[in-house]
Amino acid sequence: MPLIYEYRSTNGGIVGIWAITETADQLVSGLILTEEDFQKQKTFMLESRRAEWLAVRKLVWELSNLAPIITYHPSGKPFLPHSNIHISISHTKGFAAVAMHPSQVAAIDIEHISDRVLKISDRFLHPSEAEYIPETEKSIYQTIIWSAKETLFKWWGKDAIIFKEQLRILPFIAKMGKFEINANLLIDNNIETALTLSVRCNPNYLVVYVV
Repeated sequence: MPLIYEYRSTNGGIVGIWAITETADQLVSGLILTEEDFQKQKTFMLESRRAEWLAVRKLVWELSNLAPIITYHPSGKPFLPHSNIHISISHTKGFAAVAMHPSQVAAIDIEHISDRVLKISDRFLHPSEAEYIPETEKSIYQTIIWSAKETLFKWWGKDAIIFKEQLRILPFIAKMGKFEINANLLIDNNIETALTLSVRCNPNYLVVYVV
């Protein structure tokens, strides 16, 4: 079973990562879908995207035993229509990730460490963040910061927010394994919320979450 990472917090939060080694057809065969979702999964043009969509629902089923029915608010934020459990989902090539919590907002993002973030760093990297990034480790630091800001954006779940100015990741030391980073979400230049995010980093992927 390709559930490669499972974390359950003491306050009820759940995080899971699925390595997508199955074909989409194999994933379908192990799921009980509504007729609407069964038809929807057939509409994906890319087989990899179809597999990611199905793997997310497989994770919901495996982690919670809830029916894998995911609906979306107009903002794009996912929710489980038959449960009060908060949910956040993410996927990248070969992996799907889910975070859930029974009573508070959950958020998650999964990424591959790569140089692609360097091309868009001017869109999300604040000068105060650039200052603490080692010159020889830009890819891993900037990918973590990007992923952390994606997670914060999902956690906020409200109006549009400027990644570069309103989401600030405080200095941290990047390493393989699990560690925590601190962040501030700013509204009108005032600290609105301070959050601690969990990071799990390895050569295959990195995941950032709040549960």
